Amino acid sequence: MVFVSAEKLKDHKKNQCELVNIESFPAEPTIYKPAQNTIRSLLTKYSIKDADQYIDHFIVYDFEAILKPTATQHGENTVFTNEHIPVSVLVTDSLTEEVRCFVNDDPKMLLTDMVKYIGDVSVKIQQYNVNKYKSLLQKIINAHGLTGMEIPGVNLSKTYKMSGVENWIEEGNYDSFFDFHSSLGFGKQRSDYGKLKQQLDQVPVFGFNSGRYDINLIKSDLFAIIGTDNIKSVIKNPSYMCIATSDMKMLDISNYVPAGTSYDKYLTTYLGGCKCDDKTRCVCGLGKGLFPYE
Repeated sequence: MVFVSAEKLKDHKKNQCELVNIESFPAEPTIYKPAQNTIRSLLTKYSIKDADQYIDHFIVYDFEAILKPTATQHGENTVFTNEHIPVSVLVTDSLTEEVRCFVNDDPKMLLTDMVKYIGDVSVKIQQYNVNKYKSLLQKIINAHGLTGMEIPGVNLSKTYKMSGVENWIEEGNYDSFFDFHSSLGFGKQRSDYGKLKQQLDQVPVFGFNSGRYDINLIKSDLFAIIGTDNIKSVIKNPSYMCIATSDMKMLDISNYVPAGTSYDKYLTTYLGGCKCDDKTRCVCGLGKGLFPYE
């Protein structure tokens, strides 16, 4: 063995060249611990085996815009020559698989139609979610009960279990368990039921690169339509990571996929891409649509 220096020779231990060093690392993080999945934690806590922790259904949207000529002066040396104006939006969801396209040259009316439709679809997805986790929700009620602070129109000092809820449904006070679930209200200090209700009621609404483009395109009208009292946003400049209300959570799917992911490349890689001779008029369904901007 040749040593590069006398110090290396002194440090060398005879007959220990084959010594195996074992490095050990903690199985769980010791400094940063990400938040646990709320649904999975509650399923484990209440020993529910008939459901997984995943929210099955979501909504997807995509805006298209045109350039509106403008000559707005900003400062001494800057002139805005054009403004992006949203003119259409396509919305679909994984539950009904219905595709709806809205077209309107008034951005505020376009957004109003979109938000109303998303609200209607969100109710259907919420019903699905409540039905999926009904056994967990009912077990939480029987374990801890619900008070008059959470159930509207009842005695504030009493605690109610599932037997009381079933009686209200039979008496016609509520049309169904979902109707009862929707009427409940929880403060900032949420119980297990309140935590689960938040997860089930906030339907994911995905866009692609929406945090950088779509949300900035519509934000002036969006906050006016859905209001600011019941909204929370997470901004990581220059994009919106999340905009959430009690009924939906607008997310940018590009934050959860590898960099460089594109719909066109996805279709080409996994489905072979468009087979039509005229790529601008794709009818096979395997090509990315083109919008006639002008």
